[in-house]
Amino acid sequence: MNKVKIIKNTTIFTIGFLNTITVFTLILVLLWLFNWLEIKQIRIGLNSLAMSFLLCLGTGVWEEIVFRYYFFGKLYSKTKYFWFSCLFTSFVFSLCHFPFIGYNYISFFSYLLGGTVYCIAYYKSKTIIYPIAIHTAWNYSQFFFSLPMSSEVNHGYFSIMFKSQNELFFGSYGIENGLISIVMRLSILVSCFLLIKLIPKAFFNKIVES
Repeated sequence: MNKVKIIKNTTIFTIGFLNTITVFTLILVLLWLFNWLEIKQIRIGLNSLAMSFLLCLGTGVWEEIVFRYYFFGKLYSKTKYFWFSCLFTSFVFSLCHFPFIGYNYISFFSYLLGGTVYCIAYYKSKTIIYPIAIHTAWNYSQFFFSLPMSSEVNHGYFSIMFKSQNELFFGSYGIENGLISIVMRLSILVSCFLLIKLIPKAFFNKIVES
């Protein structure tokens, strides 16, 4: 990989990552302004933040290569039907989270929508780097704000406490257990689509070839 591609990949990843983190954080800030949650600072070490980022990055890379680059890519190349390929792979992606304790119908639709966001990001940007960035940022945001992720408790830089743990927000499973995750994912989808429209298409050339 030459220097130009490294710079381009890094730039695309940074755009997708920061955009997702920003949308996630803004929605939490809005909930805080409406007095629906409390935010407390924990101040964990930088090493923990760095290790958590690498873990989230590894998960994002693995799942995006399997589900979007390979599964969606192969299915779309054979059927030529984007929405069928997108929704089917997103359906499978969602069901793969079923074994986690607390998974329910809201979690199912949240992961289904998440998979759809990643497919659209991959399809529109023509590079797997973009959905990897969004996926990594989604997971890292949950860690950063100490939100449970797939029923696993995290200890990040801030601690978020929703004043009402119901279907609007989340349960013990995590934010994907609540309708607020649907709002977040839709907001991320819109913002990512706008970014792709605003940034010259030539920039989002296909980097990873089949």
